[in-house]
Amino acid sequence: MTIKRLIPAVAAACLMVAPALAAKECSAGKVTSESYTWNFKQEASKLLDNVRRDASEVQDHAAKLESFENIAEVHWQSHAEELNGIKAAVNRMSENLCRLETIKPSTSEWQRGAIDTAMKTEHLLASEATAGIGMVNARGGDLWSPEYGGIVRALYTNSSELQARIGRLQALANAKREVRELQDEVNAGL
Repeated sequence: MTIKRLIPAVAAACLMVAPALAAKECSAGKVTSESYTWNFKQEASKLLDNVRRDASEVQDHAAKLESFENIAEVHWQSHAEELNGIKAAVNRMSENLCRLETIKPSTSEWQRGAIDTAMKTEHLLASEATAGIGMVNARGGDLWSPEYGGIVRALYTNSSELQARIGRLQALANAKREVRELQDEVNAGL
């Protein structure tokens, strides 16, 4: 095998690993004395921030892929690099969601809603990323078909909507908390 043929084969082999978007089993850890005093709502907020950040990263990579649409000189490896970035972000999202699913019963109502939304969207993103990676593996340089463009747009749209949904739920929870605090202040002054 010549070097010219070896490089694409090695790159394709690296991409073949990419479809391993995490569909892993979530399991609860051991209960410890700290479990009874742990602030699960605070942990959930941090994890949801991580999920939102990962969704933003998916959106950034998808936007870069969209920018490749009308540029004929973009090498398939550039597509592969962006899709691998998406894969990494979705896998991190999956890890955070695994923990969130475990602590979900101890979270607030808005957090449970955000977790449910994020779980559904993470599955969509994983499926879309896997399909995109499969197309790069199968087609190499001839990528811009309507199907591939649809996958890229779906990655962008779904990640954008997830960020916005988590943000709106966080804002609503903050607004409700502020209203309660103001009501308490008013009631205390009576």
